[in-house]
Amino acid sequence: MTIKTVEYKSFFKTVTAKQAEYNPALSDRVGKRRPDIAWLAPKYESLSELAGLEKEVVFFINKAIENYGRELIAKDENAANWNYIPTLDELSLENAYKAATTVTSKARALTKVTAAHFAKFYSQHAPALLGIPAASALAAEAVLCNWLTYAKQDKFRTAMHSRLEQFASAIMAPGNEEVLEAFASYEDCDLSATLEALLNAFSEVKVEAISADAL
Repeated sequence: MTIKTVEYKSFFKTVTAKQAEYNPALSDRVGKRRPDIAWLAPKYESLSELAGLEKEVVFFINKAIENYGRELIAKDENAANWNYIPTLDELSLENAYKAATTVTSKARALTKVTAAHFAKFYSQHAPALLGIPAASALAAEAVLCNWLTYAKQDKFRTAMHSRLEQFASAIMAPGNEEVLEAFASYEDCDLSATLEALLNAFSEVKVEAISADAL
């Protein structure tokens, strides 16, 4: 049986002297930053794929419920209530799943991780939706992944904002229901919230703008 995989990305910061002091193995890496990496992991979609792994599955389910209980204790509304103790009714697998899959208002819609997810989705679908070359979509993917840098540059800001608006409109257009469904049901982050955040990031002033055709 072939197991499906999912791609994750890891992003790194520049190694500091303080980190090297804590971990001497990093001493020759101070001032340097490991390049971002992409890696694959198994993606299980049904219990049938876990046959023979019942012991391992039960272990991680129990660990997830334990972590959910600790999260409940640490929640803002419970942190000051030293009499609060999670109940068995609260600590159900259903509640833990709901908490883990609900995007809260505290969740940051725009991070390196969510931008990378959106950028990949954009580059995969923009050529068909917008009628642009694949190379332009890949160029835009690079801009979106590094939005913190490019959103500050006037010449990129306007072009990227224009493309994002076009992309948002195209997704909602009749005939693109399949892409809209994939967009709305994306599992790893809220693409809609990330798109909105990116539109805001690239919405500032416009000077010496380059053509959107370049992205």
